[in-house]
Amino acid sequence: MKSLLALIGLVVLALLAYNVVTTGELSLRLPGSGSAEEKLLRSLESQLDAAKREFNQAGKAAGLTGADTSLNAEGLRRRVEAVEQSLDRLQDKLSDKLKARADKLRRAIAAFKRELE
Repeated sequence: MKSLLALIGLVVLALLAYNVVTTGELSLRLPGSGSAEEKLLRSLESQLDAAKREFNQAGKAAGLTGADTSLNAEGLRRRVEAVEQSLDRLQDKLSDKLKARADKLRRAIAAFKRELE
């Protein structure tokens, strides 16, 4: 019985940790649950994170080889602008809670666009 309770406690802690890492909030929501707007917002956040990773990797590669990455940066800029446009279209459909996340994403987009310049 004690081992079953310990296992349940471990699963709950793992779920809490996963939600804090992926959404930035402390909740017991199962992965994949949430409204369509929340899923789309999460997807936009992931797309921006992927663009940031790609930019950082390209910068490291350029530093090692001395290659020109201006074409890479332009492609990333277009991808980030597409994320921003999708966020603009989604903005009116968001709840107050999700609007705060959208504003945070909008600030991250602006910061990354400055970094690309």
